[in-house]
Amino acid sequence: MVVGTNSTYQGINRCSYFYTTNGGLNWSGGILYPAFGILYCDPGIASDKLGNFYFTGDFGNWINPPLLGYLYCMKSSNGGANWVTDTFANCSPKMDDMPTICVDNSNSIYQNNIYVVYTQADTIHTTNSRNDSSNAYFCRSTDHGQTFSIPKRISKKAGIGIGFKRDYLEGCVCCTGPEGQVYAAWVDSIGVVFDRSIDAGNSWLDENIRISSLNDGWNYYLSYGCAYDGTPWIDCDNSNSPNKGTVYLSWIDNTGSLYRTDVWLSKSTNMGINWSQPVRVNNDPINLQNKAHYFTHIAVDQANGNLYCSFYDNRSAPNIAYIDLYLARSTDGGSTFANVKVNSNQFSLCSVYYGDYIGLAAYNNKVRPVWAEGNGSAGSIWTAIIDTFTIGIKPISNYIPENFLLYQNYPNPFNPATNIKFDLPKSTLVKIKIYDILGKEIETLVNEKLSPGTYEATWDASKYPSGVYFYRLTADDFSETKKMLLTK
Repeated sequence: MVVGTNSTYQGINRCSYFYTTNGGLNWSGGILYPAFGILYCDPGIASDKLGNFYFTGDFGNWINPPLLGYLYCMKSSNGGANWVTDTFANCSPKMDDMPTICVDNSNSIYQNNIYVVYTQADTIHTTNSRNDSSNAYFCRSTDHGQTFSIPKRISKKAGIGIGFKRDYLEGCVCCTGPEGQVYAAWVDSIGVVFDRSIDAGNSWLDENIRISSLNDGWNYYLSYGCAYDGTPWIDCDNSNSPNKGTVYLSWIDNTGSLYRTDVWLSKSTNMGINWSQPVRVNNDPINLQNKAHYFTHIAVDQANGNLYCSFYDNRSAPNIAYIDLYLARSTDGGSTFANVKVNSNQFSLCSVYYGDYIGLAAYNNKVRPVWAEGNGSAGSIWTAIIDTFTIGIKPISNYIPENFLLYQNYPNPFNPATNIKFDLPKSTLVKIKIYDILGKEIETLVNEKLSPGTYEATWDASKYPSGVYFYRLTADDFSETKKMLLTK
């Protein structure tokens, strides 16, 4: 997990913490030792407007009772260099599993409130009784982590005990909105579930909202014996972009093929009451078998509203036992996504236990994904320094042109991809949008500030039918549209 803005970032994994003050080039860290027990798993991290970082997770050992998985929270007020002793521990008689944490960074009356959601399950982890239950719970702190409220159940439908993986209620996640709303989501055997509070968690919706069904529960198995969880992720656009207030939720689902999963995203523009039809985030051909996309994590760039999604992906692996980390970006409010591979070397899928999720932070076009890799019996943690994000765009000349110019795409006709070249005489915000034959905007190919030069952007039209399309370049006071032909 990772969180941060500009040059200061915090990263965690299980019981270790790492911090950087130079944008991720160098990292320091150590081991956390909570006073209540032994750190076990499922860390989460968040920061507030005062510069404090908060670390939450499970302590104890929930496989061997009586040391069950209780919750703790630790705090750092100096950028992660030091952490104070636990500020709370929810020592319920049941097992607490997979907490996530968020902080209200709005300008509302709830600013700097801390919220934690998690799964509370059966007393003994190894039970196989269908009489045991699992539910989504919520608690909060209004005093910068010194104390936390009594946990409150927010799931209306209980899952089954942890012994029945696909019927277990799993992966509670949370975020906040621009007016102090609290949003929470999780998955169960039926589908993806959402709930909302507009009063800092005092009250919630009368009924949970089901966003999407799941074809085969949330626990997936690949053809070569590895299993992975379908933990969702949620974030809200709190920037001043046109999509301010939009709530985004991503998850994975088996789309009907036994050995394939994809990353899906839905959004709400009315505080979670209604949700869009799911959009597939990974853009590889959907008919390929034995392709896995999982451990999705999304982050909204709160400086400009761009949406990022990271996930494991084996689309380009030489065989099904290896994977890569992919990063997708949407500049049109989650309607379309461009994908790029982040890591340099593919790594083994089943060699080590990777946990249940990865991390991602984005601010002012600076993106920091964090993920785990395994080769043999050793595991390692990685990040990437992405300060200029140009998916599908590449500079092809340092010569500064005299005028704006949009070239004819090539090849043309094309199938399935084509290149669009353009000249920029000065630094400016550049937009290239794609339209269908009816003039309906279907994709934003470029939406960012670029330096002077000549560039080339690639449009992959794999998911669109044959026909005439148009592309328009808008930069400064310049605008031009050209026609292209897709033939399949």
